[in-house]
Amino acid sequence: MLSQLKLLSALSSIDEELTALAKLKESELLKLNVVSDQIESLSHLAASEKELIRSTELSIREKDLVLKGTVERIKKSQAKTNVVKTNEEYKAVLKEMANEKKEKETIEEELLTLMASLEESKKNLETTEQKLMDIKSGYDDTKKTVDQKVEEISVQYDTFMVKRKEMEPQINTTVFRRYSMIKASLGSPAIVEVKDGVCQGCYMGIPPQLANNILKDQNLHNCPHCQRFLYIKDEKQE
Repeated sequence: MLSQLKLLSALSSIDEELTALAKLKESELLKLNVVSDQIESLSHLAASEKELIRSTELSIREKDLVLKGTVERIKKSQAKTNVVKTNEEYKAVLKEMANEKKEKETIEEELLTLMASLEESKKNLETTEQKLMDIKSGYDDTKKTVDQKVEEISVQYDTFMVKRKEMEPQINTTVFRRYSMIKASLGSPAIVEVKDGVCQGCYMGIPPQLANNILKDQNLHNCPHCQRFLYIKDEKQE
């Protein structure tokens, strides 16, 4: 029967594999999330640009109606110049026409600005939609690749989990509980090597007597600083 130390070492190796596989799976899924976030961001941007275009087109229509009204007033003012009877009335009509023509020029300038803005917005929307289309076209391929890798990782993960469950009953209940607590508190690995009298988990020196005890017997020993289980490689057996 394997010693508790060897069982713990094997369990720790399995747990490290499980941790690595979990991180690898997360990394693969993150690739998909990045693309999804890009699609969502560009979709929101396209929606905003469409709303800006709609709003600008509405403003253009409203300004155009105002311009037509101003043009009509100018025509009416011009017609008045033919029927006024006094010089004062004539001057008043001319002043009115001047103000209306100035208003017309202002509206025309505003219309030009709005039309330029509309053209720019349409170009921006076209660019955004092209980017969105390009990303969406590659999304399916990315998802297929990621799904395949995630499936492979899941199979490996399940295989190690089966090995872990088969090993658990062989480990002393108290030892396994302590191992689990250390792992939950400090993370993997919960069992580490001692090199040159130094724990490779917390990198603190351990007492020489403890190192001798680890070498001489198969009992389990813990680091007095981080509480991880310790082992020392027997160079004679390597």
